[in-house]
Amino acid sequence: MRLKMSKLRFLAILAATVLAIACNSAKNETSAAASVPASPSTPATTATEPPQGEPAQPPAPVITDADKARAMRPPAGSRLALVVFEDLECPACGRAELLLESAQANYKIPIVRHDFLIPAHQWSADAHVIARYFDAISPQLGEEFRRYMLTNQAAIYRQNLREWVDRFAAQHHQALPAFYDTSGELRAKVLRDCEVGRQLKVVHTPTVYLVNDSSGGITSQEVTDLSTLFQMIDQKLAELRKQSPGGRAK
Repeated sequence: MRLKMSKLRFLAILAATVLAIACNSAKNETSAAASVPASPSTPATTATEPPQGEPAQPPAPVITDADKARAMRPPAGSRLALVVFEDLECPACGRAELLLESAQANYKIPIVRHDFLIPAHQWSADAHVIARYFDAISPQLGEEFRRYMLTNQAAIYRQNLREWVDRFAAQHHQALPAFYDTSGELRAKVLRDCEVGRQLKVVHTPTVYLVNDSSGGITSQEVTDLSTLFQMIDQKLAELRKQSPGGRAK
């Protein structure tokens, strides 16, 4: 009986010792964890606060059906136009430019350009804002700047963009100020054009539409194959001649 009690006492002491060791170990781990500072890479932010180092993004512009209709309309006095959504750094836009200019010259139809930025491009966002700056001086100057960018884009990169811009400005007896969009108004115009394109389901650049204002209203047709552009224009002009008095397209 005495031997049995000794065994029970020994087992009780052993269990108490193991439990004490375990509790002490857990206490030490908790204390160590509490002494580790919070990681600086995950700062506490509120639900509406952007991550540190990233500027707050402006809300998407509100685009109405009227805005979309205006974007797809020939200029006043024209019954036919080429509406183009383009990115000035897009190589495909650069290749298409000569064809579009030829169509404009041969058929005397205007080109209506819209900004549509490709996020991965390095300098096009700044170039589009600068184009808006030149637009404010003269719409023709802005048009020439866009053509200049598209023609020379292979030699332009982010680091030498300003050099190319200043060269264009000097050729046209202008000077681009160091801060050319202090209010953000020009960039807002670019972003608004991009949002119009997105709501019109534009997904690539260049996206080209042949738009005409006929007796049945304004209609548009996407030019999915630019090699057929002249053929499409010839066909549309023939239709307009049939609708016009005297058989002439205006």
